[in-house]
Amino acid sequence: GEKLESKALTDLFAKVSGNEKLKIRIENLKDESLPALYTVEERERRFGEMMKLYGMEGDAPTPEGELILNSGCPTVRRLAEKAGEPEAEPVARQIYRLALLGQRRLTAEELKAFLADSFALIGRLI
Repeated sequence: GEKLESKALTDLFAKVSGNEKLKIRIENLKDESLPALYTVEERERRFGEMMKLYGMEGDAPTPEGELILNSGCPTVRRLAEKAGEPEAEPVARQIYRLALLGQRRLTAEELKAFLADSFALIGRLI
């Protein structure tokens, strides 16, 4: 697919993540159905696993990762066009949390918000 560059899109994901310093990259991934991936460096991931193993997961900082938005995904392309509009935020937030779920469990607070947003999005579809 063609290259997608959108400061509005990366700003939107930084905002919904709650981390203005989140590393965000837009890349064309092979699987067009996958809107985003959250990756963590191997060293960080192994450190987190070690902390869990020793029962110290509450003491471990959340590993810093990078959000990769898939420019080949039609959903991400449409979201880039609507990045400044109010309905873009809940969709971006869901994509971000789904990407996080691929890497780690959500915190209780994140899970509660994820479920509430999921039900709200489903309600809008009906």
